Amino acid sequence: MSAEHEDEKLLAWLRDGRQASNEQDVDAALLDFLREGIEEAAPDLDSELRAFGFSSSERRKLLRQANTAPRDTSRYRGIVFKQFCWWIDRRVDWSKTDLGRYYVAATWMSLTKHDLDLAKSWWDAGIDPLDLELITTLSEQGIFPRDLVVRVGKRTILEHLHSGTPVEWCVNALNWTRRRNVGA
Repeated sequence: MSAEHEDEKLLAWLRDGRQASNEQDVDAALLDFLREGIEEAAPDLDSELRAFGFSSSERRKLLRQANTAPRDTSRYRGIVFKQFCWWIDRRVDWSKTDLGRYYVAATWMSLTKHDLDLAKSWWDAGIDPLDLELITTLSEQGIFPRDLVVRVGKRTILEHLHSGTPVEWCVNALNWTRRRNVGA
């Protein structure tokens, strides 16, 4: 089957919005068409960037970035993991829990997206590093450490949570308090 015939079938399929008689032929033609377009565009990238208005120094910088490999973040993550472990060790008595040290640190790293300062602000606000279910629920509900000190009635959100009030109630109470404060 010639390339022209494949292109015609592909165009007909695209125009009609129906499946061609032989889906493999159409898929192969589409892949070939895309590969040719990419190969043709690669040497012309500098002129395309120029057409978009990039200066020569900006084009060189962009072309250098396009040719560099992504950085290896494993070393950074290893260091951050050790920092999480150290800070959690300062707050937790491991003899009173069945949870593993590395599991807790990895969970906190995941929940805070490797942001140790955010994790420390949760801990400083009164969240126990071992209360992983609570912090997961609070994060999913959009609660931040600064929200734990908001007073609802006679108690703060954190005091409500420690007394056993459901997280959903605390979220609704927090939203109600915010709306009331905005309207005042």
